[in-house]
Amino acid sequence: MGKKRKRQTAENGNLTRFHEAVAKGNGSTAVELLESLHSERKVTPTQLTSALSALGRESKDDSKLSWKGALSLADKAVEMVNGGRSVLGEPGFTALVKITALAGIEENDSSYADKVRALISEMRQRKITIKKRTYASLVSILCGLKLTEQVKNVITEASNDKVELDEESYSCIVAYLTDNETEESVWEVLDKFRHQNRTVSEQMAESGSALDRFFSKHGTETMVVKRIRKDGTCPHCQIKLDSVDLTKEQIDQMISQVEDYFFVSEEQKLALQGLATWLKDLDSNLDCVIDGANVGFFMQRPDLGGVLSFAQIQLAVDACRANDFKHVVVFLHEKRAIGPEVDKLRESCRVYLTPRRMNDDWFWLYAALLPLRQGSKAFVLSNDQMRDHVFRSLTESAFLRWRERHLIEYSISKVNKFRLQIPSVYSRDVQKSRSNERFWHFPIREGENESSSTSWLCCAAPLK
Repeated sequence: MGKKRKRQTAENGNLTRFHEAVAKGNGSTAVELLESLHSERKVTPTQLTSALSALGRESKDDSKLSWKGALSLADKAVEMVNGGRSVLGEPGFTALVKITALAGIEENDSSYADKVRALISEMRQRKITIKKRTYASLVSILCGLKLTEQVKNVITEASNDKVELDEESYSCIVAYLTDNETEESVWEVLDKFRHQNRTVSEQMAESGSALDRFFSKHGTETMVVKRIRKDGTCPHCQIKLDSVDLTKEQIDQMISQVEDYFFVSEEQKLALQGLATWLKDLDSNLDCVIDGANVGFFMQRPDLGGVLSFAQIQLAVDACRANDFKHVVVFLHEKRAIGPEVDKLRESCRVYLTPRRMNDDWFWLYAALLPLRQGSKAFVLSNDQMRDHVFRSLTESAFLRWRERHLIEYSISKVNKFRLQIPSVYSRDVQKSRSNERFWHFPIREGENESSSTSWLCCAAPLK
């Protein structure tokens, strides 16, 4: 075997072992192999990111490596790549932030909090998206090092970066402030939590959780109730829950995001202006928007030859009228509007045809949002849960709250009975009582599904 072939075989062996070390979260071994690869060839930004991620995942229970040692290895890995940190994207920076934060906690050194902030600032300058997981590490070091004033301000700091903290970060903050601060600070944090999070996990609702400790400390009993009554009354404390809608700021934010994200080209902007003008010229605000394609193709399987059913759309219109919706608009793509069925549909409701080469979802969503600015309430009739990448571009907490309050789902029976599932009279949302702002209710989710459970954590009765 020639020298060149032997060298290639050795390189390939090191690369294989490197990927195995990364997969196992063995960061120290990954960096050692990265050094071997560095002597043989250029280390790629992807390999650097993989090594940093592995260092961040390395279990210190099974490793002799300290977090300070992991940070030293991370710095060494960065030096191997031409351009250093400038080649890193969000995953690489977030891994560095995590390792730095854990090293700071381990060393009990508050200067590491400044290092974490410097990395986040660098991400900001490089226009790299800062995510919840990035801020989770900042929260952990601030709480871990008992930097109280910074803990109290970190939620606002994250908001300035358009980041909504995750539940684990909020739980960490509530637990820390419960043990180290005044009661008022926690109420302020809970207020911010309810605007960014609609439910809590089963873990956060458990006895001994941060929530349970805080409310118990201040004389309030926490109790899991299996179901809220249909009229919105909690069976444990008899408090009636509200329908929680978007704030004015959230409405403006969502409308702006739709305008800025969906309507980018000149052609799209003109189409948006056309829709806005059409809506403005109506004699009244819409109260129900029908996703015509979703209803028309219900159970039709276009991939198997099914065609848009105008009869089903008409059933939807009739069902809306029967439920006291007076101003109904059906949104249909221009290419679907073929034949006399469209003219017949126009006899019973307004129809808006969306342009070719554009997604009709953008139009009906925008039409349903605009009335909210005038204080009107518009619903969308569709079974589309809007989970695709387009809708994920919107601010998550506001979008989910809007969907829960404004989306009407439906079913069609074999005998063409059209049934609407109108949102309940109360919101499945974290709520504080109007009668006593120290009494709260938290919907509990199972797993990651927001609506997978009917249970609530009631924190609204004095301890006996």
